[in-house]
Amino acid sequence: MIFRIGSPLSLAAVCLLATPTFAQEGDDDDAPTLIQDHGPASGAVKPPSPAVPKRAPNATGAAGPAIAPVLAPVIEVTVHEEEPFDPEERVATGSTSTASADVSLRAGAPFAVELAAEELPEARSPLADVELMGALPWQRHGEVGAALAWIRRPFVVGDSRIRYRPAIGVALHFQWDIRPWLHVRPYFILGTHEVDVPFGALSTTSPTSIRPDTVFAPIQARTFAFGGKLAPTLNLSARARAWLVAGVGYGRFGFNGVQLTEPGGTPVAMADRNGVFVEFPLGLGGAYEILPGRAAFVFEATGAPVVGVSGTAHDAFQVVDNDGRLREVGAFSSISASFVQTFGLSIFL
Repeated sequence: MIFRIGSPLSLAAVCLLATPTFAQEGDDDDAPTLIQDHGPASGAVKPPSPAVPKRAPNATGAAGPAIAPVLAPVIEVTVHEEEPFDPEERVATGSTSTASADVSLRAGAPFAVELAAEELPEARSPLADVELMGALPWQRHGEVGAALAWIRRPFVVGDSRIRYRPAIGVALHFQWDIRPWLHVRPYFILGTHEVDVPFGALSTTSPTSIRPDTVFAPIQARTFAFGGKLAPTLNLSARARAWLVAGVGYGRFGFNGVQLTEPGGTPVAMADRNGVFVEFPLGLGGAYEILPGRAAFVFEATGAPVVGVSGTAHDAFQVVDNDGRLREVGAFSSISASFVQTFGLSIFL
């Protein structure tokens, strides 16, 4: 059965209209007889039934079963989509169909169905073979490292005789590569200075000042500084590079647990004193890769002018002695410069 369908919605109705019915085969009939045909009103001519071979007698003389191919009649159905109908007309006529069909029957062909559909788009051609890329080469984007730091703050403001001895500290740094020739280097430096206090260095002109021959227990100034540097870099070779640095940082001094003893008296503890400063490090540095692409030895030397020194450590202050009297103590020296050299290792990121 071949369907040529103009509307998919009419398929079920057409199949019902186009279903043939055959009569039972009688003793005297030679072929099945088509007894019902729901054809169109136009009156398609019913084709004759195909001939069926007679039964051949068997050995006993009786007629045997008929051997013949079973051929189903073919119904060709063409469905025509009608123009949109008026809803009021549809209610008046009681019709719900929007399509008509032409049905014809011919015999002797196998049973088959053919659906007319919209033309499908052509299949997409297969994609061309694409060569897969290998792993991208590793590139350094930054580094992090630690180093020993040699810290010196030899210059002080004014005529103070207090001096800060050089100190060995710890430096941490991180580097971010903005460009192969330009880096940003945040830093952190921590150190502890021994403080030299000559006799009379912390005495003042006040009547309540401590005596010039007052003895101080060993004093330490704990310091730290952190900030950032901009480093234009020159690549000297595949493993060596050098740079200049310029930046800004913030630092702090801390004097904790200081004790003084006046002649004939007992030790008196001073309150903790602190001071802050701003520095502008300038200098140069270099690196050599001891493990290419992985780690490097790093050296850097900077000198930084210091400004904005302030805090309780740099102002005169008072203590209470064992007799309950107020005693004035002079200020600790304010630094005017800072020099730092670092030697360490960096790990590439």
